[in-house]
Amino acid sequence: MATDFTFLIPVFNEGNNVYSMLDTLNDIKIIDSYEIIIIDDGSWDESNLIIKNNMDKIKGANSFFTHAGKKGYGYTLKEGIASAKGKKIITYTPGDMMTFNNILKLIEASSKADLIIGKKKQPNQISIYSGVQRDVLSISLYLSSGLKISDPTSTIKVLNKKDFEHIELLSYDMKIHFEIIQKYLKKKLTILEIILDDKN
Repeated sequence: MATDFTFLIPVFNEGNNVYSMLDTLNDIKIIDSYEIIIIDDGSWDESNLIIKNNMDKIKGANSFFTHAGKKGYGYTLKEGIASAKGKKIITYTPGDMMTFNNILKLIEASSKADLIIGKKKQPNQISIYSGVQRDVLSISLYLSSGLKISDPTSTIKVLNKKDFEHIELLSYDMKIHFEIIQKYLKKKLTILEIILDDKN
């Protein structure tokens, strides 16, 4: 049976952030219709154990999948999208440190475009290479389509499940972010970037 929202959370070596992520998920019980899918992509820290020991404390219909070895962020995201029963898929990682207020912002924005990309005012610390890659992709998108997305590599998104009846994703790594945007543009679907708060 379809639900309104699927919260899809890929995890890889996020032990330091998992407890905060689980606490925030427990707050979403005020939403009427949702499911939670957490996929651990072969973490070798304590992420897997923490999630296993706490899943039963989270309200709602929950699924937890574990990969025996690392298969990549793109593979994990595709697996979650395929498994999702929600009409809308809200996806982020524990490292995004999502608050309940930011989740509400994503829900409120979910009807404004086919793809919502969430951007923190102060993004997570990333390597110089990742920062350059993000900026190059942002400029490339603007030059090719006129679309202004300051962080096309953001892991915070709201997707329409029905869109993936016609969109096939091929990437197995972080390139999937750019692939999603490109394929939404090709299908002439709407894309909106929203700014999220850094605090509760």
